[in-house]
Amino acid sequence: MSSKSGLKRCVQSVVQLTDIGLAWKLSDKKTWVYAYSLETGKPLENVTLSMYGEDATLLHTRKTNPQGIAEIPNTKLDRHLIATRAADQFAITYDNSLSTVSMWRFPVDFSWDEQINWQHKVQLITDRNLYRPGETVRLKGVVRQHLDNQLQLSPSKKIQLSIRDPAQP
Repeated sequence: MSSKSGLKRCVQSVVQLTDIGLAWKLSDKKTWVYAYSLETGKPLENVTLSMYGEDATLLHTRKTNPQGIAEIPNTKLDRHLIATRAADQFAITYDNSLSTVSMWRFPVDFSWDEQINWQHKVQLITDRNLYRPGETVRLKGVVRQHLDNQLQLSPSKKIQLSIRDPAQP
């Protein structure tokens, strides 16, 4: 897809396949992290929670208790939280300057530049969540135009989708 300025637009996405779900509650000096199974909803014990800084420096590590809760200190350097349990791992950007629960993402648009043109939002859907090597992936997409609180289907256009194997040069 090209913009009116002629620049090609690219989209990148990270997909994590994990059973670890996290929610947290912040105070001035501490954060209480709750780790739970996405499959069963039950608390996860012995999840290692590792907090990293902007430069990937390990700042502190804690383990969850039998109720799935761990108490970690808040510092201004905290940027990334990685939860590990056996071979399962989940990484998320951590911002302790916001007093929110990270489990939900609300569609609040923000932009530092004035929005002159419609922004295009793309939703890609597959026929299932997991594939074995060599299986055919069926993919469907919807492109919508979005500006402020207005949303409408984009006119039909040809869009190029490139999928690359990160293991291949």
